[in-house]
Amino acid sequence: MGVRVVGGQAVSASYQIHREYWNNQKEELQRNYEAKLGNLSDELQTTHLIREAKVRELTQQVGDIVTMIAKGKDCDTGWKKYGLSCYFVSTGKKNWAASREDCKAQGADLVVINSEEEKDFLSGLVSWGENTWIGLTDSAQEGNWMWVDGTPVTTTYWESRQPDSFKGNQDCGEMVQRGEWNDEHCSVNNVWIWAPERRNKLPPKCGTVCVGLLLALLVVGNIGQLVYHAVSSTDREYYNNQREELQRNYEAKLRNLSDEVQATHLIREAKVRELTQQVGDIVTMIAKGKDCDTGWKKYGLSCYLVSTAKKNWAASREDCKTQGADLAIINSEEEQDFVTGLKSWGENTWIGLTDSAQEGNWMWVDGTPVTTTYWESGQPNSKKGNQDCGEMAFRGEWNDEHCSAGNIWICEKKLTF
Repeated sequence: MGVRVVGGQAVSASYQIHREYWNNQKEELQRNYEAKLGNLSDELQTTHLIREAKVRELTQQVGDIVTMIAKGKDCDTGWKKYGLSCYFVSTGKKNWAASREDCKAQGADLVVINSEEEKDFLSGLVSWGENTWIGLTDSAQEGNWMWVDGTPVTTTYWESRQPDSFKGNQDCGEMVQRGEWNDEHCSVNNVWIWAPERRNKLPPKCGTVCVGLLLALLVVGNIGQLVYHAVSSTDREYYNNQREELQRNYEAKLRNLSDEVQATHLIREAKVRELTQQVGDIVTMIAKGKDCDTGWKKYGLSCYLVSTAKKNWAASREDCKTQGADLAIINSEEEQDFVTGLKSWGENTWIGLTDSAQEGNWMWVDGTPVTTTYWESGQPNSKKGNQDCGEMAFRGEWNDEHCSAGNIWICEKKLTF
């Protein structure tokens, strides 16, 4: 009888040991999932921050371009301007690597060519028949031509039957007669063209692909950690079910995280593409010398027109809209000064400013809030009530006025690309 008790206690102890082992395995598996899920979240957050930084950078770039255009920014002495870039042609001759090194010492790089117009412009900078190094190479992989900023070559201007890697190892790109390209041995000495380094490379994507790969690794890696021991089939089935349920829960969490990140990623990618396109359009527009229609005055990337008649605020706005414009929106002190200079001294002038939707909450006609203001002293005061429309007063400072008053007005429309 005593032996049976001892044996029963031994079985019970063994059973308890195995149960604790499986519980520990389950807890360890859960900790592993949580740690890796946390790491993934950190990685995706970093990617999100990179995207946010890129959007801010491009937004700032657009703003800087507008300011530069308005102030008529020119290149330094000796550099030639095209679009938004400045270019410099060397006087000496060096091999491709030494030429690039010289560029980088000046905070620049060998030129990257993105359009036929830019190619034609650069061709005009060098003497006829003078072969010129540009930022083009296939040294990393034969036949895979890349720009020095790491972007692939998509539009090409190769000379007939080029590139041919004549006699082998012609891994560097040069510009020859008429601006066409030729592959040449990198050791040859040529003049070269510098251009400021471009900052338009997008950070690498990390969306569904990254999450899917990590998910697969988690599933494969963690299943292998569980080792079967001599436990009853009932217990083994119970713990297998527990493990599978835990695995399903974490797979679901990862899928949800993947969907959320992918959606955010697509929104940010669209914004980056939009801003990148906007910068490119501006460059093209400047290069082609885009001007305003007759009678309109140009400032930055907008055209302005002062009316000769007088109307109330709503009718003034309607007149602007029939011309593909709207009442003027003022975003900076420079623009404020420019618009002030368009109107006659002492002539009150409607601008695109109103608080008709909510008293005291002044908004521009495009729906954006007013952040920088140039109110006249003591204004806005809504004198006698319902002064819900904004006007430029004598010296250009702003005043709130009854929308029914008759004023001249200023229309603004963006330059079209």
